[in-house]
Amino acid sequence: PKEFEMVSLSLKAKSILTGSSGPYVVVALQECGRMNALLKEIKKSLDDLDKGLKGQLNMSQEMEDLLNALNINQWPGRNPFSKCSWEKLAWSSQKNLLSQFTDMISRVNQLVIWTNNLDVPKSIWLSGLFNPNSYLTAAQQVTARKTALALDKMTIETHVTTMWDASEVDHYAVDGTYIHGLFIEGARWPNLEDTGEINVVGKAKCSGSLFESRLKELMPPMPVIYVKAIPIQS
Repeated sequence: PKEFEMVSLSLKAKSILTGSSGPYVVVALQECGRMNALLKEIKKSLDDLDKGLKGQLNMSQEMEDLLNALNINQWPGRNPFSKCSWEKLAWSSQKNLLSQFTDMISRVNQLVIWTNNLDVPKSIWLSGLFNPNSYLTAAQQVTARKTALALDKMTIETHVTTMWDASEVDHYAVDGTYIHGLFIEGARWPNLEDTGEINVVGKAKCSGSLFESRLKELMPPMPVIYVKAIPIQS
């Protein structure tokens, strides 16, 4: 994937940063910056390895470690003794090389769509961010500014919606955000026929409770979750 043009993005964001969606734009710029660092390192190390294999450069220990990782389908740098820095610049993961590279493409695509006009996503793939907590903090900042409260007086509460796919989200959350892409271990969230009574929180239809997990269903997906920023009760 191509690196993000940070200069043009910063210019595009300049007029938006002072608006209500400013905290989200800051997160977008930070995510693009971290992704650029990873993409740049991947391109450089692969170029160096290609030159090393062609005899244009001497093979270094970093190149050897990269070649070994590629041969066993391992994300370079995961071995603690490796000289490669892919792992240091990436997100925490135990996936193999092919799966994590596919994951990286999906993360880049999310950032490309997000930074196209710097519009706040109706629902964000939260686990597709380098720093998911920064996005949740941004949701609190936006609500804090709206309600004229200090950020340290805000917290979040979560509500599990009846929407199972992010494409079903057709509106912005009230005083918060929608997130998707989460999984649960040791339990499951019921499908529509088992959810029971539906409660409306903001504009979100929410329902359900934890059920026992099914046999051989290790990590079932969660529905879209409504993260609402609220004042801390005194």
